[in-house]
Amino acid sequence: MLLLAVALPRAQAQRLSAHHSFPLAGDELVLVVEGFGAGAPVQIDLEQALAAPPSIQQGLESAFPVTLDAATGRLTAIARADAQGAVVLRFALDDPDDPGLLVALSFHDMLSEAALELGLFVQPPTLLVPTLDGLARVELLGGRRLLPDVPSTAPLLGAAYSADGLTLSTLSAGGLLEERSTAAYTAPPLRSLAMDPSGERLARSPGGPAFVIARAGGSPFAPPGRLLSLRDGVGELTIDPLGREVAGRRWAVTGDGLTAFVAEDDLIVREIDLDGWRVRTPFTVGFNGDRVVADMALDQSRLSVLSRRWSGQPGSLTTLELGSGLVRPWALSVDPARLLVLDDQSSLVLPAEGAVFQLLEQGAPSSLVAAGAAGERLLDAAVVPDGVLLLIAGADGRRRLSAWSPQRGLSTLALSAPVPQATRLVSAGHDLAVLLGAPDGAVYRVIPSRGVLEPVERLASLPESTPHLLP
Repeated sequence: MLLLAVALPRAQAQRLSAHHSFPLAGDELVLVVEGFGAGAPVQIDLEQALAAPPSIQQGLESAFPVTLDAATGRLTAIARADAQGAVVLRFALDDPDDPGLLVALSFHDMLSEAALELGLFVQPPTLLVPTLDGLARVELLGGRRLLPDVPSTAPLLGAAYSADGLTLSTLSAGGLLEERSTAAYTAPPLRSLAMDPSGERLARSPGGPAFVIARAGGSPFAPPGRLLSLRDGVGELTIDPLGREVAGRRWAVTGDGLTAFVAEDDLIVREIDLDGWRVRTPFTVGFNGDRVVADMALDQSRLSVLSRRWSGQPGSLTTLELGSGLVRPWALSVDPARLLVLDDQSSLVLPAEGAVFQLLEQGAPSSLVAAGAAGERLLDAAVVPDGVLLLIAGADGRRRLSAWSPQRGLSTLALSAPVPQATRLVSAGHDLAVLLGAPDGAVYRVIPSRGVLEPVERLASLPESTPHLLP
C-alpha cells in the first residue's frame, strides 16, 4: 500500500515525519511515523477520542495499553519505535460510524522533545452527482445521500480530495478551480483559482490534486496541449496536440504518485515525471488502422490502453509493464469502449456495441463472454464483491442487471423493482452500485446480495452530466 509523506512536524522537532494512506472508510488506514530512536517509547494521543472514528479508538485499545482522560477526552497509548525508529499503525476503517469523523493524533518521543501532530478526515467512497442545487454526494457503502451538497453552478470537469481528506478540490467548466473544507462544504472556498479556460480535466494522484489538462480546440490543426501543475511555484508543460477528444480516461497516475500518463492525438501516450515535472519519451499505442484512444487504466503492474478503429471493428490493447518498461500491442476481438479493472491479474474490455465483452488475464486478451443475445447491448459494468454487475439493454430497450464472475458464470439478478432506463452503473467495489442516466434524472441504489433496487431519496441528476467517483 502506498504511503504518502504529507504530515508536518512541529517547528521544534523537525526530524519527525509521517506518512499515511488515504483515510478511506471500508479500507485500511496505514500510518507510519519516523524519526524516533530505535526502541524509543512513544506517547500517542488521540484527541476527543469519543468523537473520533470508532475504528481508531478500537485499534489503539487493541494494540497498546491505553488511558482515557475523562476531563479532556484524550485517549493516550504508549508504543515503542521499531529498530528503524518508526511507529507503524494499521486501522481497519470498517465501523459504519467512521465516515465523516476527524482523526486528531499526536506523537511524542518520551526521550526528547520531538513531537508531531496529524489530522485526517475519514471519507467514504463517494459519487459526486451534478444537480440543479449543486453537487450531490452519494456514499457508496450504503447508498445514502450526504448533506450538504457541494456548491457548484458550472459543469463539473474533475474532483479530488487532498491526501488527508480534509479538503475537496473541484474543476468547473471555464477553468475555475475551488478548494473547500470537507468539514464545511457550504462555507466560502478556502482557495479559488482561475485556471486556463480550456482546462478540461483535473488529474489526481495519491497526494491529492496533481494537474489540469488544458486542451484548446483548433482547425484544421490543434495547438499544443498543456499540463498545468497545481504545486506552488511549478509552471506548465507543453505536450503534443490534444485536438481530438478521448471518450474515456485521458490520464492515469501511478500508485506512488510519481508518474503520470497522458493520451495525446495520433495514438500517442506520453509519460510525465511528476516529481521532476518534465516530459519523458512518448510511446505509440495500437496498430495501423487504429484511430483514437478509447480508454486507459492502471493496475499495480501495468498501464493498459484501448484504441479503436471504425465503429464495429475490433480494436487494440497496448500494455506497458511498469517494472520492465516493455510495451506490447495486442489485437482485441471486440470494438472497445471502456476498461474495467477487476484486480492486478484481470480486467474486462466492455464493447462499444453489442453485449459481448472480453476478459484480459495478466495483461493479455483472453476469452469472450456473451452477456446478452444478438440485438442486446452491454451498457456498463461495475465491480462488486462476488464479481461484476452488468447493465444490459434488451432488444426492446428494457434493462436488466446480471451478475458475472469467472467461477459462477452469468446470472440475472432478481430485484425488488424493475430496472429503470439507466445508462450508467457505478460502484466502489462494495455490495452496492448506483444506477444513473435515467430520462427523469432519478438515481437508484442496488444492493446485489439482497436483491434491493430503490431510488436515492430526493435526488435527480442533471441530464447529460458526468458523475465523478471519489477518491
